Amino acid sequence: MIGTAYGQYGGVWAQDEARKALGIAGGKVIEEVKLSIPGSVTRFAEIHPADDTEVVEQLTEVIARLKSHAAAPAAA
Repeated sequence: MIGTAYGQYGGVWAQDEARKALGIAGGKVIEEVKLSIPGSVTRFAEIHPADDTEVVEQLTEVIARLKSHAAAPAAA
């Protein structure tokens, strides 16, 4: 789950609710892979997210972790 929001929590509560709904619907939820970016309105007011080194590094890590989960054999 990846999200951003104006507030100091970066949409964490919305992400939690989305994970719950996805789990109830039968989706695969990987709890340990998530990213929230707080203060997006001010943080990205003058810089594009793609130019924010910290965000790029965090997103790259999340994508790598998701790829490793996708490549892992399914549990029986």
